[in-house]
Amino acid sequence: MSSLCTLDDIRMVIDVADGDTRDNRLLERLIVFTSGVFSKLTRRIYDERIHTEYFNTTHGQKKLLLKQYPVTSWSGLTRVEDNEAYASSEFQVNTSAGIVMLLDDTFPVGDREIVFTYVAGYTTSNVPDEIAAAVAIQTVSFFNSVKERGFETEKLDAHSYKALGDLEPEFKLAIADNMKMGHASGFNSQ
Repeated sequence: MSSLCTLDDIRMVIDVADGDTRDNRLLERLIVFTSGVFSKLTRRIYDERIHTEYFNTTHGQKKLLLKQYPVTSWSGLTRVEDNEAYASSEFQVNTSAGIVMLLDDTFPVGDREIVFTYVAGYTTSNVPDEIAAAVAIQTVSFFNSVKERGFETEKLDAHSYKALGDLEPEFKLAIADNMKMGHASGFNSQ
């Protein structure tokens, strides 16, 4: 998981003198930790990467809900049975919501009948300001908690940390605003 905010974002939230780097290592670890918490709680992957999803389709279906978004590019929408690609003029992609819509037709019915390969997520330089700010505020809260009382054991994925305190209101709001939108109709192979 890459970071959803930067050390500079943190320095804007807390008053750190220029050139004071003594807490940088801890802050950088907390940024990665907080970014991971955000990703886990929203059930989304925020790192920009390639995704390939296979979709089960039903009678009359015109749209596909992608597991990941925002979509930054795609390489094709294909019918698996005959390996025929849809022309770009036959569908549109709502990039911010991760929805693929056929314009004048419906998908053929079948299990794993449609495959869509796309790139979705953010790079460190294009994380939306509201996400970066919320992660920065929560990271500072965790940092202050560590400075006041230290760590208590907690595990996130392969990393072991200590419990760091409550979630800030801005962080909770950003989680609610970025929660996965019920998208999960495809089988994702990354």
